Amino acid sequence: GLLCLAVLHRHLVQNARVAPALLAVAAVGAYVSAVFHADPESATTASLHDEIHQTASLIAFVSLIVAMFVPSRDFRVDTRWRRLARPTRFWAICALAALLLTLTLNSVDDSLFGLGQRIFIATWLSWAIATSAHARTLAAESLTDAVELREVAPA
Repeated sequence: GLLCLAVLHRHLVQNARVAPALLAVAAVGAYVSAVFHADPESATTASLHDEIHQTASLIAFVSLIVAMFVPSRDFRVDTRWRRLARPTRFWAICALAALLLTLTLNSVDDSLFGLGQRIFIATWLSWAIATSAHARTLAAESLTDAVELREVAPA
């Protein structure tokens, strides 16, 4: 999903380079994190799998949050995306707050870590869905415009 969003963002947002790269890094980090599992809470020492999982997760989460802040600037420049600039910044701030909440909940009570993770996931996933929906609308408008141009142009 994140990799597709990176490609979509690169092709549909004017001069977008940094956010798509960060989204791709987040996608790879999420994939690596899924392949390498965290140790159970009963583990006394961290395994290599756990270390890789934790590192890849952190890289993915930070890349994703930064990738949410960058488009808020890119969207302001591109008139087709301008209406999503401010909401994107708000989503990015919420994602950062959710990540900090997750880390805080983990330090308070380990059993609340999953709750924080789900809040974080809901935050960035809702942004990804809204961004993808807007991109789909833009693509449909482009297709409609292209069809209209073909009908008007002489054969």
